This record gives sequence, C-alpha cells and structure tokens, in this order.
Amino acid sequence: MDTYKTDFLRGNPKGRLLRYNPKTSKIDVLADGIWFANGVAVDPNEEFVLVVSTASSRVLKYHLEGKKKSEVEVLLDGYFLDGIDCSTNGKCYGIIVTAPPLLVKVLSALDPVVNRWLRFACMMMPKSFMPSVVPYLGIVEFDPKDGKVSKFIEDAKGKTLKTFTGVTEHDGKLYLGSLSNDFMGVLTL
Repeated sequence: MDTYKTDFLRGNPKGRLLRYNPKTSKIDVLADGIWFANGVAVDPNEEFVLVVSTASSRVLKYHLEGKKKSEVEVLLDGYFLDGIDCSTNGKCYGIIVTAPPLLVKVLSALDPVVNRWLRFACMMMPKSFMPSVVPYLGIVEFDPKDGKVSKFIEDAKGKTLKTFTGVTEHDGKLYLGSLSNDFMGVLTL
C-alpha cells in the first residue's frame, strides 16, 4: 500500500500495459500514462484487456481486435478499484479494497497547480500521517461492452469481509483473495 501512496502523491502517471511474446522474448508497450496500473483482466474471447487505473478511479479498455484495435478507452469511471476479472458469464468484476481516502477525493477536485503543490507537501509528511486502509469491501459487477454497472455489493464497515484485493468468478460464485487475510472470501451471486 505504501507504493500506491507514494505513486499517487508523485502525481505522475507512469503505469503501463505490456505484452510479452514468449516465442520472441519481445515486450511491447500497449498503453502508458496510467495512474497506478493495477488489476488486469483479459476478456475470455481475447478481444480486449482491462486495466485498473487505481489512482484515477478508472478502468481502461485496450482493444485487441475489431474496429478499435490498439485503442484505449475509459470503460468505467469513479470506482476506486484494485483487482479485476472478466468471467465467461459476460460480466466483469472489480474489487474495492478500501474506501477512497478523503485526501484522494480532495486532491482530485483541485486545480492542477494547487494539486501538484499539495501532493509535494504531503510527500514530506511522515508516513504515519498518511491515510491508512479502512476496513471495507466493495464489488462492482459491470458489462465490459459499455461499462454499465449491474450490481454493487458493499460491506461499508468491513464487518464481514474486508481488505480483499482480488476477485474471480466461477460457477456463480465470487472468490476473493487478499494480501493480508489468512482466508479467502466466497460470495454466491
């Protein structure tokens, strides 16, 4: 989490979406300028790749096939996602590990010059002053064609499930993984 905080405060979109060819050992940059590139999901039909831009609260869609091949578009906006998965059921799922800190909301709403200055000032503060992960769980179910949200599951206080970073759908159940919990979460859709 410290890496994310530092990357966010730097205010430089340095994240990239890469493609590795195992036959040639060649790496291609498919997309760059991503604000903390995080979760990645490939469509089951391999028509597109989704990448979470956590610091901008967006899901980006990189088209692998079709008329928009090689184009990047914002598919989902306004969700502070971490992990992401696309299922064979035609839906995609994103997981929210913590409620967006107030600092993120404030900085995102400011003029770019003021925003940059405040980010710099925050980087000088001791880490103990930085917002910490708040017990929370949010899961967004959405259509990968148009980004329309069809379901939002939330445990706003993290009483039952909290701090999960990964999600995978299988046979009508969501399996939730974590970097810190010593168990997995399972939710029936």
